[in-house]
Amino acid sequence: MDSLCRPKLDLSNPCTISSVYSRNYQKHTFSLCYKYRFSCSKFGGNHSKCKGLIVAQSLPKTKVSSHVGSDDESGESNRKLVKRIANGLIGLAAAVSLCLDSPAMAESMTIAFPASRTHEVNAVQRTLVETWGLIRETFVDPTFNHQDWDYKFQQTMVEMLPLRTADAAYSKIKGMLSTLGDPFTRIISPKEYQSFRIGSDGNVQGVGLFVNSEPKTGHLVVLSCVEGSPAARAGIHVGDELMEINGERLNGISGEAAAQKLRGHVGTSVTVKVHNGKKLAIDSSFREVRLPREYIRLSPISSTIIPHRTPDGHVSKTGYVKLLAFSQTAAADMKHAINELENQGVESYILDLRNNPGGLVKAGLDVAQIWLDGDETLVNTIDREGNMLPINMTNGHALTRDPLVVLVNEGSASASEILAGALHDNGRAKLIGNRTFGKGKIQSVTELQDGSALFITVAKYLSPALHAIDQVGITPDVQCTTDMLNSPKESGLMRKKSPNSSSLEGDSCILGKKLAIDSSFREVRLPREYIRLSPISSTIIPHRTPDGHVSKTGYVKLLAFSQTAAADMKHAINELENQGVESYILDLRNNPGGLVKAGLDVAQIWLDGDETLVNTIDREGNMLPINMTNGHALTRDPLVVLVNEGSASASEILAGALHDNGRAKLIGNRTFGKGKIQSVTELQDGSALFITVAKYLSPALHAIDQVGITPDVQCTTDMLNSPKESGLMRKKSPNSSSLEGDSCILVAEHELDIQESKGSAS
Repeated sequence: MDSLCRPKLDLSNPCTISSVYSRNYQKHTFSLCYKYRFSCSKFGGNHSKCKGLIVAQSLPKTKVSSHVGSDDESGESNRKLVKRIANGLIGLAAAVSLCLDSPAMAESMTIAFPASRTHEVNAVQRTLVETWGLIRETFVDPTFNHQDWDYKFQQTMVEMLPLRTADAAYSKIKGMLSTLGDPFTRIISPKEYQSFRIGSDGNVQGVGLFVNSEPKTGHLVVLSCVEGSPAARAGIHVGDELMEINGERLNGISGEAAAQKLRGHVGTSVTVKVHNGKKLAIDSSFREVRLPREYIRLSPISSTIIPHRTPDGHVSKTGYVKLLAFSQTAAADMKHAINELENQGVESYILDLRNNPGGLVKAGLDVAQIWLDGDETLVNTIDREGNMLPINMTNGHALTRDPLVVLVNEGSASASEILAGALHDNGRAKLIGNRTFGKGKIQSVTELQDGSALFITVAKYLSPALHAIDQVGITPDVQCTTDMLNSPKESGLMRKKSPNSSSLEGDSCILGKKLAIDSSFREVRLPREYIRLSPISSTIIPHRTPDGHVSKTGYVKLLAFSQTAAADMKHAINELENQGVESYILDLRNNPGGLVKAGLDVAQIWLDGDETLVNTIDREGNMLPINMTNGHALTRDPLVVLVNEGSASASEILAGALHDNGRAKLIGNRTFGKGKIQSVTELQDGSALFITVAKYLSPALHAIDQVGITPDVQCTTDMLNSPKESGLMRKKSPNSSSLEGDSCILVAEHELDIQESKGSAS
């Protein structure tokens, strides 16, 4: 994997750069210089140079530089920024020097701000600068939710100045982040980050107890006790009540606060007073024990074997593996669990991801590779520029090839959805349960100077088959009743303990898994052949017009702009024409683009004459139109084009060409807004370099970059997802009956009726 470079503010070594005389206060103050540096960590490697956890590979490699760049425009922009922030600010002053090295600007700049008289607020001011810089460089939306991010920083700094407490100052940072419109980009306190690290690292220094407050009584009760831990060796059991820690009564204390008191450095000890929940409330049921603190290893995996009788009477063993979260140890623990189950002769598997909220993306990818062979695509990431980058395996070897089903529900999110999508779209597993949560964004996590942590959405992702997940989720192959979807009750979090197999037998999703294995899994020997993949699928939608006539509408779904896109489009249209279609719907929803030439070639299939297809603008600012020459459309039947926020790049070129030349109306939602064209060059070592070489405008000279194309007719966003395809780039007709429930299809048919009634061919 490539290096992931992430910006970090170095606030630990201030250097006095000048003495400033302030007439307002008639006293000397000084400015402090803090350098803004980049540190790089290998994706999935050691993090010795970064405090932050790497949870996704999404950012370009960046070289450290502290030199002032020669870009006069960027320099002038930064001078204006400094001036804007300084305007109207009086009193004590501080400054932060930012050394940026991004494609947009490679220079250092000093950010001046008024230093609060309150020490704790001044510390949060530095955190604000750090937060602003990280968001500025890495947030997935380069428009920052269509606002001036630098001005937002200035505004927040001004609002923070009169505050007197750190909590109030932190609330201003949280308020600033909330304007980004992304609930997953957030800042958490040092204590919250410590808990997050425990869940991610899979290790804690403590005594091995999980406690929680009972809602009715407020008593602190032991939920679980890690096997072999100091608490387990001392005879503390599930259900015992925790009364005191080091002589301090625990009345009204939360479970997290109690856990903080139990944790501590290895080699120290803590004294706890417990009440045995299984005995009568007499003095003998209270006891005080001294527990040494040790390293406690937490596992997110639990497993068991479920005996299973097949229809032919054979008793087989099914391995059940429950994955609670994607911590750093998830893949290693998964391998260990599978090896143990294989040694016990299991013949099929259930992987339970229900109520798994996610965790480290890398852990999800590592777990996927345990189940897959070859060079499969695990996930497709989309960066802030709209570029799609597939993450592929390299010569993978699955630990087992036994039949597999995966259980999911509305609590399966983020890395769970990446794993489920990878296993499903690569044909390795069927999904059973309910539709997943729908979190298709990837966050980086950076520890800030004060010990807090900043979560930043740095990329979006699509499944291997290019299915959108964000706010949509993954629909399983087999549904099971929602009242049975809760995972088997565990007596504690993250314990390496087998769930009771008899209790699993009453789980309707487990029963559904048995049916899936019995009815659909068989072993066959298949020869390997050259398989031609097509980005086109098509079908005919019968359509009754207002006058009662039953017409045929050709529906064509274009998934991506590959080298074969134009040829496959011609073939699909010829087939539909031979079947007597009278109008067309071209579906570009969730098409991220591809080869620009393919987009232009497809446009010429639908257009006549010498029309302009797109206008390019080179590095010198010269505009060059790209025109057809004596074009002849393959069909002149009425056409509408479906677009949404997932339509980008070549999709926008095609949509703009058809729309601005009067050939089609657009229906859906505003497109992504990627108005730049890249060249792709293979380098000496076999790697490839993508370079933005031009910008483009639509034929009617409408800007597209960071703006997108607004359709002529809107349709509801909750129905905008393209019809579910059963696999990536396969030549298969979508189910026309499923299209009937798509509101955009209904709107498109209505628009075609209007066009036909006017006798229009556009």
